[in-house]
Amino acid sequence: MTEFHSDKTVRGSGALCVMGFKSDHPPTHACFPVGRVAVFFHVAVGLVPRRREACLRQVRPGAVTPGGRSFPTVLGYIPVERLSRCPAPGVSPMSLAACLRSVRLRSLHVLSILVFILGCEVPDPGGETPPEPLPTFEPERLDAMNEELATQHELHQPPGITAAISLPGFQPWVGSAGLADLDEMIPMEAGDRFKIASVTKTFVAAVVLRLVDDGVLELDSRLADVIDVHPRGDDITLRQLLNHTAGVPSFSTSAAFQQGGLREYTDPELAQLVEDEPLVLEPGSGFFYSNTHYLFLGMVITDVAGRPWQSEVAALAAELELGATRVPAEGENWENIVRGYIGTWDRTGSILPSMMSASGNMASNAEDLNLWARAFWGGELFSAEIAEMITEDPVSVSGFDFGLSTIIRSWRDDEILYHNGALNGYVSWAGFRPSDQLSVVVLANAWVGPTGQEDFEYPEQIAGALFDAFDASSP
Repeated sequence: MTEFHSDKTVRGSGALCVMGFKSDHPPTHACFPVGRVAVFFHVAVGLVPRRREACLRQVRPGAVTPGGRSFPTVLGYIPVERLSRCPAPGVSPMSLAACLRSVRLRSLHVLSILVFILGCEVPDPGGETPPEPLPTFEPERLDAMNEELATQHELHQPPGITAAISLPGFQPWVGSAGLADLDEMIPMEAGDRFKIASVTKTFVAAVVLRLVDDGVLELDSRLADVIDVHPRGDDITLRQLLNHTAGVPSFSTSAAFQQGGLREYTDPELAQLVEDEPLVLEPGSGFFYSNTHYLFLGMVITDVAGRPWQSEVAALAAELELGATRVPAEGENWENIVRGYIGTWDRTGSILPSMMSASGNMASNAEDLNLWARAFWGGELFSAEIAEMITEDPVSVSGFDFGLSTIIRSWRDDEILYHNGALNGYVSWAGFRPSDQLSVVVLANAWVGPTGQEDFEYPEQIAGALFDAFDASSP
């Protein structure tokens, strides 16, 4: 394969060209019509391109600045010989968009990309104007959301709760109720950060699926062909790890883990906790939710990427500008998070990030996870083929189906895609409704229900109530 070693743009008559250079070869170029607004941006750090269609939607005249916040960071390469697949001058921007999707971008190399938007002109670099802010939801709808959140807080009685809702074309609504700290009586704020527990799995799945998108991995590759981590690795595929049909026992319920107390673990040490345990079921024969499945996927990412999986997930979060999202590295702890409770028992320090690894070590807030839900389930991170695979051929489980790191459930004659999480006093729920691209996130800081029993599934009930309130307040 060849790659770009440097790049430059040449504006000619009615066209803008990108020229790629490689050692001992003449330059290769592709030209596109300038009249359709050429947006050129260069990369320094990141992964494969994110949100191609979202970028096309979000660009505004005057916001076309190299390195501007309106554009994703891109890192990758296009084989030079494949540029011939891109359209010649005079073809439509839609053809160009299709071309960019068809050219597989790889990580760990530098590239520049063109994005074309219809109906604008290339602005004078000195005359930039900021993009117009998106409108907020109608006052009646905002009031309905705030009232419903207060009602749900009173009903389920966690110390505190935050939630976020977004719809394309509007600023997200983010709300909070209750307390972030019972001892200090600190009010919960909308931007507060929580341990997000198993919602972490969707981030890990996204990195794996992008590696599949890039041709680096295959969903039906055997685990043993990538890493030697389990005696039955020859019988387990990456797809089975993603949809929890591999049957590997969960390290977090093993006797050694439960009796080991508060301590740091490496990923291989967690894997060793179950390596001698028999499988719960034969791979592919049924559904068994296991934290070990995503521990293994994290180890796969580390092996393929050549750096810790945490770095790959953190780079993805940075690519999406999720400023409140944290992925603690081995040996690091969570920082600046709300307190978490079981009842009124403070369990904030009862577990360390390395004890959950890729199955649940991340922290974030409601607004970031709302953006994440749209990116992951809204098709902004992957090719159309991979995006469809997330919900294709799901595993049937009592009351729901399970795709690739995705719970699929009917709600009010519609389909909801989501993932939830629970970790020692923290609960999380992030979901997406494909029919209108509405995303909803609920975070709370206790395992407690309205009658005092330990309950970590109530965020789903809150999310359902917020979906209903949003729909009922439609103008």
